[in-house]
Amino acid sequence: MDKVEISKLLDGFYGYPKTIICDSPYKYNKASLQNKHYFIKTADGVRSNSISFIKGKQLLIDRGALRSFPVIVQEEVFPKLDDGYKVDYRAWCLVVSKTPHLYKKCMVKKCHTKFSRLDPEGLFTNGLRDGRATVLTDTPNEFDQLVLDSFNLIKHEVPNQSVLGYDIIYDENGKCWILEIEVRGYGSFNSIALNNRFDESFDRKINRELLMLSKGLSSDEFRDIS
Repeated sequence: MDKVEISKLLDGFYGYPKTIICDSPYKYNKASLQNKHYFIKTADGVRSNSISFIKGKQLLIDRGALRSFPVIVQEEVFPKLDDGYKVDYRAWCLVVSKTPHLYKKCMVKKCHTKFSRLDPEGLFTNGLRDGRATVLTDTPNEFDQLVLDSFNLIKHEVPNQSVLGYDIIYDENGKCWILEIEVRGYGSFNSIALNNRFDESFDRKINRELLMLSKGLSSDEFRDIS
């Protein structure tokens, strides 16, 4: 299940930015884009270094997204800044028997430099600090309803025993938005694939918790949000 499929299922959802799917250069050239800022994402890209950034049709940051179609053109959510820095969050949701369980910790992804639409270091967030350390924080309670409502839109396409990686951002007014959702089946989960370079122990932990929940055991690490 790639990002194009997910974007189509989330189209019109209250917590998902306005998005246009362009399956060819022709469709992109014909797309009616306002004089706003947009991110261009590839269907299977998992790193910010494959995302381009535009204003209208003017390319501000070119990372090659328009070299491969289809692409997802997503309207920018103007972020709530942390001391001038853009921040978003990676939250993990385990799905067992079509029931979502949200990890009680989420990863803070922060830009390396202060917010700038012309500087990739100030526009694209990263879960790493100095290439080594990551920062986890308690998953905000306001994520629960957002994740649950979005999950209900895609659950018929989500494999049982899977891991969903949610990228979530606060806008300047404090509203939460889902930037993207990545889906991984049991056993195929790894933090690198979900854009988070945690160590192998974290990968094993996620898969272990998923297996426990699938056997009907409880988990102190996740909360049932259904």
